[in-house]
Amino acid sequence: SPSPTSSTVVTAGSPAQVTSVAHYLSNESATVDNDNLGTGPQVISTRSYPNSIEFYCNGPTGNGAPGEAFDVAGSSTFTAELGLPDNSDDVTGVVATVTFSNEAGQQVGQQVQVSLGHPVSVRLNISGVTQLGMTCSGEHQQTSQPVDGFDVALGNGGVS
Repeated sequence: SPSPTSSTVVTAGSPAQVTSVAHYLSNESATVDNDNLGTGPQVISTRSYPNSIEFYCNGPTGNGAPGEAFDVAGSSTFTAELGLPDNSDDVTGVVATVTFSNEAGQQVGQQVQVSLGHPVSVRLNISGVTQLGMTCSGEHQQTSQPVDGFDVALGNGGVS
């Protein structure tokens, strides 16, 4: 595993080994829900993740609020398999960029880019973060034109 340059560890190609999650976000209520939060099983790159969340990839909100946010006070680590659900329509050639932020709107870790069939395992150090925000922006790989209205999923996303 490459040594991280910030608090994000990104591993491509292997699913997240989420073994010590204390709370799945799918069992929590969002403190901010601007992007049509959904909870439940997701299939990402042919692997099933029973405790998942998904939300629209619609870019930043005009008021600077995240697309979704969760209370993570007291937790130190966030883990998830981030990707586009296998049942997504019209996302061939689309890249989703997810930005994580804290309660002050400051970015936490690195932005993460995923595309259909190419999920990324995410592990964030969230020590000291009380609200973990997430915002997704989409772009067509070839034309760099913005794309929105599709879902991004956090497979077995949780905190410990």
